[in-house]
Amino acid sequence: MGKLLGLIAGGIGVVMLSYYMVSPLYSPLINLLGPYLGYGLPLLLGIIGLLAGNPIHYYAIMISWIIIGIIVGISTRKGLRAMGTSILLYSLTFSFMILVLISVLDITSYTSAIPDITGRVERILSILPNMIPYNVNLIDIKNEPLISTIYSIIIAAIGKNNAVALNPETSIYGSSGIFNYSLVYPIIINIIENLAIVILVSGVIASLFKKRHKGMARAEAIIVVIITLIVISSFFVIPAGINHANTEANSANNLNNVGIQASINIITENGSLINTVILAQNSTNINSNIILAASILSNNLTYISNSIVHLPISGNLKKLLSMVPSGLFVVVSKNNYTLGSDGTSGILKNSGIINPQLLLAYNYSKYKLYVYGQDINESKYIKNVINNYNSNLSMYNIIKKYDSENFRSSALIYGYGNYSLLLGGNKTSDNERFLAGLFENPSVFHSSGKYHKINMSDIIGYNSTINFNGTVSAIGVIYPDSSNSKTSINSIFYSNNKNFVSILNESTNTTYYNTQNFNPDQSNISFNYTFPAYLYFNVKISENNHVATVINEVQNRDNSTLYYLNISEDYFIENYEKTGSLSLISGNSDIHNITLKPGEYYNFTYKIKLNGPGEFVIPYANISYNMDNKSFNLHSQEYLIKSPNEKLITVYNSALGSFFKILGINILAESIFANITIFDLIILLILILAIFIEIKKRNR
Repeated sequence: MGKLLGLIAGGIGVVMLSYYMVSPLYSPLINLLGPYLGYGLPLLLGIIGLLAGNPIHYYAIMISWIIIGIIVGISTRKGLRAMGTSILLYSLTFSFMILVLISVLDITSYTSAIPDITGRVERILSILPNMIPYNVNLIDIKNEPLISTIYSIIIAAIGKNNAVALNPETSIYGSSGIFNYSLVYPIIINIIENLAIVILVSGVIASLFKKRHKGMARAEAIIVVIITLIVISSFFVIPAGINHANTEANSANNLNNVGIQASINIITENGSLINTVILAQNSTNINSNIILAASILSNNLTYISNSIVHLPISGNLKKLLSMVPSGLFVVVSKNNYTLGSDGTSGILKNSGIINPQLLLAYNYSKYKLYVYGQDINESKYIKNVINNYNSNLSMYNIIKKYDSENFRSSALIYGYGNYSLLLGGNKTSDNERFLAGLFENPSVFHSSGKYHKINMSDIIGYNSTINFNGTVSAIGVIYPDSSNSKTSINSIFYSNNKNFVSILNESTNTTYYNTQNFNPDQSNISFNYTFPAYLYFNVKISENNHVATVINEVQNRDNSTLYYLNISEDYFIENYEKTGSLSLISGNSDIHNITLKPGEYYNFTYKIKLNGPGEFVIPYANISYNMDNKSFNLHSQEYLIKSPNEKLITVYNSALGSFFKILGINILAESIFANITIFDLIILLILILAIFIEIKKRNR
């Protein structure tokens, strides 16, 4: 009976530790997919991680198996019996994983399984790109147990002969270019290691507890040894660092022949201001292997794209941009490249990208592309990169103002390269260092009448004279204008190079000034345009027992009355309802034809039932109204609704219930009270009986 007791107690330990200790390692993936795949997803991922995750890299997995081994060992109290029980328990855990998978995929019968799964996957994929939480990051997901290996397999399948191994411990392709099945070896090794841990621990503990007089002392000793081994092993798990083989040329003495300096600024139709600055200089001492090396620091790229109303980027691509890490490092080289070599260590150091993950390695024609990523504090390193550029360009002072300001969206690219080789030329001396920034201030301009007169220094954030001492120097503003109730896009440019302006001059509404210097404090632009109203819109969300209450508050802070105000959040509800992720249970998720005078408020509230864990995205509210005889259609910012995990007993019984229903044994899945089923009661009675028999044996 000791074997049965060990099996039941160990099984309970597997379920609990998978759910509470291992599944948190998959939090980003649960936040992304939990709303669609339901409350069983954390348990499924926890079991998968427990079985096949790396116990050295993820201590939660090792500690879980040690605990399970101790439980089995104490329950069985015989070395060989404990080891056999551990093997059986490990095998049954795989079977239980299949049961949880059946529940997560919502399979109700064998005959309709494939069509049901296919249809569900198609529905999820149709809406997922628009429902990606803004704080879910590709690097975070890639670092989860097993995901890195699976990611490598996917990239290999896509890239085929052009792909380069992403996992330094494995090779994706052999010399013949045929898929190398050794890629899955790490998973097999992880499974063997986890099995070995539970067998070893259970066997040792059972042997120790068999000797009653020395059992406790030896148990304490073995636990100390195990903890010591864990600590020692941490010294051998070395994260991928940077090879500082060469240092980047980063002093003003290595810079000569000023190249490009330009600032192009956009006043968008929704009143946001986007500033861009581009600096480039010829440079020496750049390694001949590098065609392009650049770090890209970014924050909320989707907001930049949303600010430009007519930007030709699909909604799906905008959402996928949100998964890009805040720090990227891109290298195009002629030969193989080692991280931090060929003069790129300075770029990495200044950008804060000190321990990046390899996202993509690809061979294209005679070039090699490497893309690395890392989450960083982008605002801190934007400042660091700007201050380390050491420019003698006069327009450098414009970009320096961004190192201390907080913008809703930003992107900075910093690096060097041979642009002639990059564009297919043959020159090897066209080496340039460059720094380019893009920064967005939202809702800078509101209606406040149709006529606007704006000083250029307020647009570029700099009020001193700028000398155009580069080969190409230019400052321009692109802005909306209205005439005869039609909106046109106008622009004004100051430059020392007319050819540069002609590239941008795609319309007849460009004003061009040929000059060698420019004083922004003495220049103004005047135009007629009605910007959106100063509209305050806020969403408050509270969650209780998987029911979220959403309170929307709107206020007209403008000096004009808004007519026919419509606000709708039906978009996100309808999308999630397609996959059964949530349901509207009360209230209205929209308002129609409201008149809102200056200073007036309006609120509307609704409740939704969340049918899965993770983060539900309210991607935006559609807002429309009339003001000053003009119609406006806008989007609000995004919001997240965090749904917690379900109680373990509910998830556990859901998995078993699906299995019993497929077998037609519905009675075992029926609840007796609360979340307890008949099957739970049977297991509980067996466990009590096993304990009773063990106690009776001991007394004898």
